[in-house]
Amino acid sequence: MIADLGKQLQGIGLSVFFGVFLGVVYDILRLIRLAAGAGKGATFFFDLFFCFLAALASFTLALGTNYGFLRFYHLGGETLGMLLWYFTLGKLFRVFCRALLRGVKRLADSLQKLLRRFSGRFAAERRKE
Repeated sequence: MIADLGKQLQGIGLSVFFGVFLGVVYDILRLIRLAAGAGKGATFFFDLFFCFLAALASFTLALGTNYGFLRFYHLGGETLGMLLWYFTLGKLFRVFCRALLRGVKRLADSLQKLLRRFSGRFAAERRKE
């Protein structure tokens, strides 16, 4: 079945959008994985989950634009969209997330030191009694 040019252009545009969306999802999953300090097993399951989402997005795209037929330009558009995200706003997003994680880690370390200091004072007061 051959689609007209308008449908094909619509499919390419939507596939680029889906690619950008998948890039955002991958970076969010990466942020969660980094914040949790996940090991190799968790990384495997996060990547497996992402592959499932990418396959579902590709299938949905094919159903919506091409009556369920997957075209090469869908996959190329998704790849282009992910690359656009990765090399443009994705870089800014990753820098922001690293700074955010460092800030949260510093805050957690400060709170931990503060709690240790107070717990030491309370323990000393209890010993005096």
